[in-house]
Amino acid sequence: VEVVVKSDTRGSTEAIVRQIEDIQSEKVIIKVIHSGVGLINESDVSLATASNALLLSFNTSVTKEAKQKAKLNKQHISNFSIIYELIEYVSDHASGKLKPKIKENYLGKAEILKVFKVSKIGSIAGCIVSDGLVNKDAKARVLRNEEPIFDGKISSLKREKNESNEVRAGTECGIGIKDFDEFEVGDFIEVYNIEEIAQSL
Repeated sequence: VEVVVKSDTRGSTEAIVRQIEDIQSEKVIIKVIHSGVGLINESDVSLATASNALLLSFNTSVTKEAKQKAKLNKQHISNFSIIYELIEYVSDHASGKLKPKIKENYLGKAEILKVFKVSKIGSIAGCIVSDGLVNKDAKARVLRNEEPIFDGKISSLKREKNESNEVRAGTECGIGIKDFDEFEVGDFIEVYNIEEIAQSL
């Protein structure tokens, strides 16, 4: 994340640059590429646009020409009068650059007891849910001899021939998996979902 910042006094500018540098992270590099005192001018806008940088003003204004250039270049100028709000803005922007962590949440497992061939649908695995639950909106992994052989999405979940949203442990059900027909008796279907977790600096 690159930053261009102007403020009303040298002391404020130095304090802002120092605090921006204090929020450095191993995950995201934050760099002040230009800082100064006075109004934000056309060259500040040009530099921020060319560098895809944040353009920040603290207790100062923007020249008429710079406003026109910023509008033309679609360059946003953020104005602040409280330092910690400016620092928080930079930190939040940097956090938004981080890719979310992907977490897999185990939901349950079903053992295949029978395999049914259904016209126009394909194979349906007749199962008993041995642990946890099976959710129709979840992802599914087919295990054979404890080794994964296919990862996909549940396309059909039936209980007593009726579509069901969720089936819990100890209950028999029929499971269809999108783009997979090679079920065998003794396979297991492991059910899970994916959660994206926002990272912080």
